[in-house]
Amino acid sequence: MVAIPSLLQIALPGMLAAGQRDAAAIADGEWWRLVTSMGLQDGGWFGTLFNLVALAISVAVVGEVFSGPMLIVMFVSGGVIGNLLTLAVLGDSGAGNSMATMFMVAAAAVVATYGRRRSHRLQAPMVVLIATTVVLCALRDQHGFALASGLVVGLGLARFEPDSISP
Repeated sequence: MVAIPSLLQIALPGMLAAGQRDAAAIADGEWWRLVTSMGLQDGGWFGTLFNLVALAISVAVVGEVFSGPMLIVMFVSGGVIGNLLTLAVLGDSGAGNSMATMFMVAAAAVVATYGRRRSHRLQAPMVVLIATTVVLCALRDQHGFALASGLVVGLGLARFEPDSISP
């Protein structure tokens, strides 16, 4: 779902400009860019490869917490929320799946640590995740906003964890 347009855009460079997060275009009604920007990458070959590998590894881990449809909902909603926060706070244009991936990982980490099947062995990594989130937000890095919103959503899901979350 993410790899195909990410790789196609290398051969078709106009795809990035047509689908990336762009504040002016979104303000003009091109709201779909909040979603299409997750399937494109603005970091060239290296950024594309890095983001796709990170996504593959994250899906393998997060899949232990969120079932199939919920995994997709978390990814897409995380990307949209990350894009909206980036636009609201920074006004930055860009593209990539990293914010969606980070949101999904942060939410899954909270559910795994504090949900029904809580694991106390995850509390130390959770402290590192929270500290990383605080530092990135303080630096006004868009990834920090994605992590922070994932942590908040994860808290809500851990508190009211429906059966559809976990496999």
